[in-house]
Amino acid sequence: MNLAQRLINEYQRWMNGDKRLVNEYQRWMNGDKSLINEYKRWMNGDKSLINEYKRWMNGDKRLVNEYQRWMNPVQRLIHEY
Repeated sequence: MNLAQRLINEYQRWMNGDKRLVNEYQRWMNGDKSLINEYKRWMNGDKSLINEYKRWMNGDKRLVNEYQRWMNPVQRLIHEY
């Protein structure tokens, strides 16, 4: 399907009120709970986000180990060459 055809189809779907688009819009207008909750969690400092950040800043052992395990084979390759 060429670009022009896709554009026409997109336009027709829009004009006919493509259910997904309309639903998306209504959910947005009505204040979709998941969006609002997401925002509130962010504003209130969602613990999991903060913990994730702290773990990163403190050098979460698993992250550091993961990185070192990744780098070690790379460094071995470099030494071989």
